[in-house]
Amino acid sequence: MTLDKTSHLGYLLPFAGAALVLLLLDAATANLMSGSELDLGTSLNLPTPGYARYLALYMLYGSLAAGLIAVGLVRLVSTGGLERRLADAWRAADDRKWIVYASVFALLIPAALRTFLLQGAPLTDDESAYRYMAQLVASGRVYGDSPALKLFFDNRFMVNDGKVFAHFFIGWPALLAPGVWLGIPGFMNSIYSALTVPALFAVLRRLAGSGWAKGGTLLYLSSPMLMVTAATETSHTSCVAALAWFTLLVLRSRDADAPWWVHSAAATVFCVAFFIRPSSALGVGLPLLAWWLLGLRGRAAMRHFAAFAVPAVVLAALFLTVNKLQTGSYFEVAYQRAYTYAVENDFRFSLWPKEVDGGAFNELVFGDPRRALAITGAALARLNVTFLGWPCSLLFGLFAGRGRLRATLLLSCLCYLALHFYTNNVGIDTFAPMHFFELAWPALLLSVCGLERITRALAGLAGPPEGWRVRWLPAALACALVITSLIAYVPVRFAAIGKVAGNVALPFEALREAGMGPSVIFVQKPFIQYCKSAPTRGWVFVRPNNDPELTNDVLWANHLSIEKNQLLMRRFPDREGFVMAWDRDCRVVFIPLANLAPGALPDAPVSGIEEVGT
Repeated sequence: MTLDKTSHLGYLLPFAGAALVLLLLDAATANLMSGSELDLGTSLNLPTPGYARYLALYMLYGSLAAGLIAVGLVRLVSTGGLERRLADAWRAADDRKWIVYASVFALLIPAALRTFLLQGAPLTDDESAYRYMAQLVASGRVYGDSPALKLFFDNRFMVNDGKVFAHFFIGWPALLAPGVWLGIPGFMNSIYSALTVPALFAVLRRLAGSGWAKGGTLLYLSSPMLMVTAATETSHTSCVAALAWFTLLVLRSRDADAPWWVHSAAATVFCVAFFIRPSSALGVGLPLLAWWLLGLRGRAAMRHFAAFAVPAVVLAALFLTVNKLQTGSYFEVAYQRAYTYAVENDFRFSLWPKEVDGGAFNELVFGDPRRALAITGAALARLNVTFLGWPCSLLFGLFAGRGRLRATLLLSCLCYLALHFYTNNVGIDTFAPMHFFELAWPALLLSVCGLERITRALAGLAGPPEGWRVRWLPAALACALVITSLIAYVPVRFAAIGKVAGNVALPFEALREAGMGPSVIFVQKPFIQYCKSAPTRGWVFVRPNNDPELTNDVLWANHLSIEKNQLLMRRFPDREGFVMAWDRDCRVVFIPLANLAPGALPDAPVSGIEEVGT
């Protein structure tokens, strides 16, 4: 690696080679795969064919480009004492200021993505259900009252059996409720993303030192999966935030000078994570809970156990009480009630097709371990790229090394996979493998630990000056992978997501342009036609939920038939009725209901329409 220091060309060659490799990747993507038109949105497990072809190219050319960039960076910093100056500057950076700046970026990046990439549009039907529940919680309730002629207001992910509530757990809606009060629900995940950073930094500082903690925050900020998810209204970002603080509090609880309230705080944030996503909280948290329990020693053990148990019991009682209020049973959760309600409602406007009647509730499917193993493999394959946007996002975590905490984090990964082994699918593919999302938390910590351990191992292989070059290689490779992701992967993935978001935003843009007054808009299925983003599509299929009191200027309702729609309008005499439709040019039009004769549009393909209003 010795170069003539008078020759600047030698330093540029690796970067020039990387640029050429990335140009080859871009040419193949643009000319052989229709550019950024990835066929996302059609698979819940393996990557779709078009996306898989792109990944095959990216994993080859991206890995080669990252390797060349890493060599170039090592050569660059290993001259003229630059490596020492960089190391000194990195160590001298104030930890508190770093946390503040990183937290600000963790807030601003998702907020910018929501505003400019997503255009404020949802990427999943889940988000509308969460928003409805947040409005309920903000008003002090855990369910609303079913409106008259309720079939018009049945919706996916919702129970509407006299009570109206989403089939999701109450934790994320409770954390989303402040956004309802403030009028910024779409930006609450950005806030929880920012709140994750201090805990992330503090945990990594204990694991690998201050320098690597700074590097870990940069990996967090550069993760397209973590940042895009934080731009949505899904529950995963807040769950990661709660798990991050739980991890830190468990670490603090094992210190000799830990006060009693640390144990109470650890119990509280774990329960918050459980309220948001129970299986994810248990998957990541059970090994940490065991490690916390093993740390209880001495005279204060019972006092610390009691400090943990009191908030845990109170919040567990609250969890059961919410179940009782919503479903009528302490031990039946909203997910279960949603399925039994779908059966009772003849699967009308349901998440499940009628063909599953008599089958199992579909979040967990037991019976075929080979299928479960295949889904686990598909989840890891998708997470391996989507997590950090690298061709090998999970690679460094394999070298995390020994130590009780590192072993506990590895057990968290294994426990998570075990608890999700019979999950029915990996999850939507637009921006993340959603059912395995929280695995990113221990994976991020282990990745930084792996980088630190490899660096430490390489440092003793050679003395100066070669030793400096070798020691910089892991950090240079991580930087190179981030650069490669930002150049080659993120633009392609974000372009696809942006097309989907723009397509989903069309009805809302048309609504603003129409300047409607108080109205009821009847929607035929599907709510979104993905004609503007094809072959990529999203996971928004049904109309938005209304506010619990049906007081919004625009109310959305299911189209049943022209005659039945007119029957509903009698209950809203101060509003105009419209039917939403898509024309041949993929434009949204709102047809006045008064202009439509009976039979002008097909009736909704659901049972019981003739009984509505009788």
